[in-house]
Amino acid sequence: MSPNKQAPENIFEIIRGVYNTLPRVAGSILPHKRDLNPAAIKSCLPYILLAEHIGGGDLRYRLAGTHTTEIVGHEITGKTFNDLGFTNQTIKKHKCSLFEKMFRHPCGLYSKRRLPHDNGTTWEYHALYLPMHHDAKDPDMALIATKLVAVDHDENLSLVGKFRFYDVELIETDFIDLGAGTPDDMPYTHSMVPAE
Repeated sequence: MSPNKQAPENIFEIIRGVYNTLPRVAGSILPHKRDLNPAAIKSCLPYILLAEHIGGGDLRYRLAGTHTTEIVGHEITGKTFNDLGFTNQTIKKHKCSLFEKMFRHPCGLYSKRRLPHDNGTTWEYHALYLPMHHDAKDPDMALIATKLVAVDHDENLSLVGKFRFYDVELIETDFIDLGAGTPDDMPYTHSMVPAE
């Protein structure tokens, strides 16, 4: 698979649709990871990550899809978000604070980053984070769907070289209402309450 192989155009709708149909943990608005059937999201698996909340806003990647691994340039399964070597510490700290709020509230999170490539092209890396239960009473796992979008060029351009994944610019972050509202300090929300 090449790094510029595109995720399904509607990957976020697919993931949100499956997420919304999962049974909720008793006393929670969130599902449990064990109820997620990989077959239901088969076309999306190369673009999916599962990450565990380990406190302080940090995440440990428990599973990284092949496409994400190729974009980052190395295997990240087992690594933490803080291990990833971002050059912009302000963005890294901001993202960690967003992760902490996402799990504590709980709510979803959408993120868009500008991602340069060695060949001079610019891409956008879109990510949708949906919290889930795993072992703990509180949400402690996130299902993450990712999508790479060409900004200033043809998406089918051959990508010889590497993405400068850690040299990113954060363009947009939005909390997503999963049924409990969103933290007060974000300007945008997108309703995602499961249909009754």
